[in-house]
Amino acid sequence: MSFKVSSLKEKKNLVPLLLVVAGLGLAFHKPISSIISPANLEMEIQHPPIIMPAAYKVYANENALEGKYSLFKMVLTNNSRNSARNVEVTYQIPNYIEWKTAAKFPIILPGQSVVVSISAGSFQSFKIQNGTLWDWGWNGYGQLGIGNTTDKYSPTRVNNSNNWRKVVSGSAQTIALKTDNTLWGWGNWYTTYADQTLPAQIGTGNNWRDIAVGLNHNLALKSDGTLWAWGSNAYGQLGTGNTNFQYDIPIQIGTANDWAFIATGFSNYSLALKTNGTLWAWGDNTYGQLGIGNTTQQNNPVQVGTDNNWQFIEVSYHNALALKTDGTLWTWGDNTYGQLGIGNTVQQNSPVQIGTGNNWVQIKVGRNHSLALKTDGTLWSWGDNMRCQLGIGNSTQQNIPVQVGNDNDWNTLSAGYYHNLAVKNDGTLWAWGDNGYGELGLGNVTANQCTPTQTLPVESVLPILITNFIARNTSGANLLSWTAVNDEEVSNFDIERSLNGIDYFKIGETRTSRDNSSTHNYNFTDNHPNQNVNFYRLKEVFNDRHIKYSNVLVVKSHENFPEIIVFPNPAKNTLQFNFTTTRPGKYKLMILNSVGQICTTLQFDANASTNSTIIDVSRLKKGLYFIFIPGGNRQVSFIKD
Repeated sequence: MSFKVSSLKEKKNLVPLLLVVAGLGLAFHKPISSIISPANLEMEIQHPPIIMPAAYKVYANENALEGKYSLFKMVLTNNSRNSARNVEVTYQIPNYIEWKTAAKFPIILPGQSVVVSISAGSFQSFKIQNGTLWDWGWNGYGQLGIGNTTDKYSPTRVNNSNNWRKVVSGSAQTIALKTDNTLWGWGNWYTTYADQTLPAQIGTGNNWRDIAVGLNHNLALKSDGTLWAWGSNAYGQLGTGNTNFQYDIPIQIGTANDWAFIATGFSNYSLALKTNGTLWAWGDNTYGQLGIGNTTQQNNPVQVGTDNNWQFIEVSYHNALALKTDGTLWTWGDNTYGQLGIGNTVQQNSPVQIGTGNNWVQIKVGRNHSLALKTDGTLWSWGDNMRCQLGIGNSTQQNIPVQVGNDNDWNTLSAGYYHNLAVKNDGTLWAWGDNGYGELGLGNVTANQCTPTQTLPVESVLPILITNFIARNTSGANLLSWTAVNDEEVSNFDIERSLNGIDYFKIGETRTSRDNSSTHNYNFTDNHPNQNVNFYRLKEVFNDRHIKYSNVLVVKSHENFPEIIVFPNPAKNTLQFNFTTTRPGKYKLMILNSVGQICTTLQFDANASTNSTIIDVSRLKKGLYFIFIPGGNRQVSFIKD
């Protein structure tokens, strides 16, 4: 079965839900169960990924988007030989995202080590990198999950699992999700249970979708849209309608199944969004942090105003920060430290707009400070700065947003009590603020860092092992060969194949020589390749179970397939270019814009096989481009994001 796009037109005011099919991100209108499901769908996508307008961009985290939010109608045509029918669905870049198959977002390029989730807790930090979980900082209650209560000053791996999806750390407890949608926790549970120094599964369910961690309570969403909570309830922060002291296990809050997004932080109150874009709040309201116009505690969820265009929400100690779908920034609650960013220190009991800008895309809040990203990739901060947590080079409080440095390649944010984490577009992790417990990951306990500083990489000691990786088609089989040096620390090479360059599966394994004294040659034959095109990569499995990936090679299996393949498409900073030819020699490559103007030219030496190179496209403007090699019918288009 295959589908193709046959029409596309703009629609408005529909509720979205993201669904990933064969590595393509499609946001279908609910209910998805009556349209399409990845669990029971067997299909081959024969069209390229759907290209959104150039203004859209999905960052490498679970909720940061760039651009305005429009809905579209798409007609998918079923071209199966067994049946023929049209399926009409709606989709959009949504104002909330549900990762149905989280491992496919973001698309991680082979050989690229990418941080996909970060969390700054009170005085501890976490990151998920290529499915592995790492942490450092304060560990007084076992919240690092490493089996003890010893503080760590540099990234330390949490067990041997490589299927972590999202992690959130609070005051002294940590909650995480795995890619199988199971829920895990460790540290101080704030219940009758003893502290946990190792990850322990919470219940047996495998349908958890999202998590949020408060001061001493937790929230979670299930895939059916229901809301669950556990922990302390002294301020009604669980939303159960009472103030019973605590709940040791997750309990459902109400009966609604249209919850879309949840937030709580270093606090005793909670916020949530529904699928219709409305905002709800409950719990402690001493400082007007619920945004309902008064300071009365609420033990049940109550709606905040009547607006239905809320997009993202963040909960701080006694104040809240929110984004609307029009890109405007709003805030309310305590303002003692200027953390509302409105130019004064006056408490606000209802949402007020911060400035007049409409180009905000991501928000995070610490104890009494805030961070935000703009669509141009710049980073801004405001509020309390006593420990340099604003990252602006000093410790002066700021009552309005100020830019952090001049960089415009910031991607993902997380804010702790007095420190922050941020990932750049190149996947590097940066930290600043308080470092009294080593929470910045610099390998020591130092004075406050007043500007962003890069943390220690977790794979800095791993050598580059693979050279001369070649793949070619011969008599219906695809032959792979490569050379490895310094492979003593590598247990084996897994050979992985993909049909679309995104979803890979193992087709073979080769044991290494485990010898650093010489160079070793390896070979593998794929006797049953796909009839059209095959993407290959090597997974290096180290003795300590770390993994790294080689570059990707593409092999065509018949002459009708194009000789040029590029990915990812759309591309942002770099584009991998694979060129297959039977004639070795020097070739010239040109990149042309949509009106035929030459933007870039380069020359390369090609072997009589598949040749791979990385092209820097970071300076190109957003839009449609063509890669052309003179002297033959060799060209391909791509979108610059």
